[in-house]
Amino acid sequence: MMDAMQATAMYNSIQHPIHFRNHWLLVAFVNVGSLAAIFLAGCMFILAMTELFPLHSLNFTHAINCFGWLFGTFCFGLMCPSLWAIAGRMRYNQAVLTPQGVEFRFGPKSTPGTLSLAWDQIVSIRRQRNVNVVYFVITGKDGSSAEFSSYVFFRPVKLARLLARYSGLVIQKV
Repeated sequence: MMDAMQATAMYNSIQHPIHFRNHWLLVAFVNVGSLAAIFLAGCMFILAMTELFPLHSLNFTHAINCFGWLFGTFCFGLMCPSLWAIAGRMRYNQAVLTPQGVEFRFGPKSTPGTLSLAWDQIVSIRRQRNVNVVYFVITGKDGSSAEFSSYVFFRPVKLARLLARYSGLVIQKV
């Protein structure tokens, strides 16, 4: 019969690698959102031009409306490359949990930022909340750290709980 320590060790052991990455559908959705932003920026620009021309009917109300549509065009125009960049970063982020430890890969395949930590080398798992974004910081004994949030992984809380379970640590709220 197993005692509680053996049962806990069996429960917490990883039999095969667990790959934690963003789903391709989420990345595609963010890319489509980027394309929708540029489409909306174009539509807003057309609306701004319809408010501005013909010039003989231009008055203060039309000028304010035109300014509003141009401001919306500017904002949606800036949103397009931002969303595209976020999707590009999310595409290749990966955490691989193995029996030896965890390996983080952030960034594109050509130049990924990697960090490997053995389970006994993880010192702390901290949770920080900033308005509506939850950040997790995983710190190693050598001072190395990995930080991730919902902008990096779709379900950062699930990943942090898995890391805490396999490393035997508690998530610290900061």
